[in-house]
Amino acid sequence: MFQQLYDNDGNPVQNGLIDRDGDGEITDADRYVTGFSPTPDAFFGINTQFRYKNWDLGLNGHGSIGNYVINGVAMGYSTSYSDDWNKGYLNNVSKEYLVEGWTAPSENNQKYSDMFIENASFFRIDDINLGYTFDDLKFAKSIRIAASVQNVYTFTKYRGLDPEIMSSDGVDFNIIPRPRLFTLRLNINF
Repeated sequence: MFQQLYDNDGNPVQNGLIDRDGDGEITDADRYVTGFSPTPDAFFGINTQFRYKNWDLGLNGHGSIGNYVINGVAMGYSTSYSDDWNKGYLNNVSKEYLVEGWTAPSENNQKYSDMFIENASFFRIDDINLGYTFDDLKFAKSIRIAASVQNVYTFTKYRGLDPEIMSSDGVDFNIIPRPRLFTLRLNINF
């Protein structure tokens, strides 16, 4: 048996969406401004270099706090949304999303919901490098061997692939993760 659900303010919930004006239908009149912004309150970064005798260690990182993102992948964002529904790919949304009137400013019939807004604050360790320098060799002034890792780790509560999105509208539809790169270097100084 169907049980009517209500939000904290007593408004009925239909298909996971709140009927804010209480007219029994989900329409544009039920939309509201969330107050969440994709613009961070602050950016920060770190760049350190440590040296001990012939060893050197470097670490670089950056992050932001106070920004929110719509997790478009979890929401079922697609450029061919209607076709995907017909093929059965979008199991995380209801079919009513295609027939109700809230759509993105494009042809894809996507409905935005605050259910998919997530805190995208993060700190990313961009690069760690470790090296050793051999001095005063017979055939060279010095040789330095170094190894580094890029895109080491991202600390965040965001559930998408990457909280640092490139979209200015705050919607993350990224399905390709950033690669982690390992590098080994040899520098010879004659």
